Amino acid sequence: MPKKAFLNLPPETQAEILEKAMPLYVDHPYETVTLQMLLDALSLHPTVFYRYFTDKDELYIYANLVLLEKYTAYRRRQNPEYDLNVFVVYEDTEPLTELELAFLKTFTKVPQDILLRSYWDVFKPGLFHRYKQALRRYRAEGKLYADIDDDLISYMYATTMFNMLLFFREFNIDDPALQMQLKKSFYTGFFRRGIIRGAEDCVSEASPVSDSIEEDLSSGTSL
Repeated sequence: MPKKAFLNLPPETQAEILEKAMPLYVDHPYETVTLQMLLDALSLHPTVFYRYFTDKDELYIYANLVLLEKYTAYRRRQNPEYDLNVFVVYEDTEPLTELELAFLKTFTKVPQDILLRSYWDVFKPGLFHRYKQALRRYRAEGKLYADIDDDLISYMYATTMFNMLLFFREFNIDDPALQMQLKKSFYTGFFRRGIIRGAEDCVSEASPVSDSIEEDLSSGTSL
């Protein structure tokens, strides 16, 4: 997380700093974004930058978190049951801007240590809490299999997203449409059927992977 000096800035100033930094990560490979590039883009002195952030990684990770919270807050306003819909993979990107979407797409390309730090230190706690709350609701409604351990399944859900990104990398899956299809196949199909009673009757709601895609994945080809 950023330092207190940054978090004490007015919200509009925080947003302006993050928005000015995003194009650098969009237009350049992560490893080539330097402190000087950030200082020039943000019009900040190094002393001020380090009052706000430990390094460029912290800025990048926090910007991702802010956009995730922006998207989640919008979804919650649209649907009070959003936090319980943990098996839904949303394709609608509203209210994110084109720049914000382009920035989020860079997340699949950052060094693995940044990916790991992002999920384990920043994203996992919130994902774990959200999923556990949903499981409690499903259990109260009698929908969970009796032998399901809430903590284990919530942890698996929160960390599976990290592993899925690693899967996309290893198999060179860069196509957003295919990534979305695979996410749907896993979360709304395989994962849900393993813990929810009667979910096997809803298998048609998932997006099964076609034979051609399975062949491409088994051969490790880039799609």
